[in-house]
Amino acid sequence: MVIIDVEVKPNSSRQGIVGFNEWNGKLQVAVKAKAEKGKANFAVTNVLSKVFETDARIVSGKTTRHKRIILQGKTPNEVTKVLEGLFES
Repeated sequence: MVIIDVEVKPNSSRQGIVGFNEWNGKLQVAVKAKAEKGKANFAVTNVLSKVFETDARIVSGKTTRHKRIILQGKTPNEVTKVLEGLFES
C-alpha cells in the first residue's frame, strides 16, 4: 500500500492527473465534478483507481482540496513507474 498527497482541482474542464506541484509536494488531480456532497471526492478516487489500476481511498482531507489517498496493493516503485509514464509523454 502507498499513501499519496493530492491537490484536487474540482469543477475543471478536464479530468485526470494534470501535474505535480513541486512546491508543496502534491500530485495535482483535476476533476469535472463540483466540490459538493462528496462528488469531487468520488471523482478523485475514481480517477486514481483507473490510473493506478487499484482501489483508492481518501484517508484524510475529505473536506479540503488537499487530500491523502491510499492506493491498496501498490508499491512505491509501481506508483513511480505509472507517474513517470504519465509525465514523460
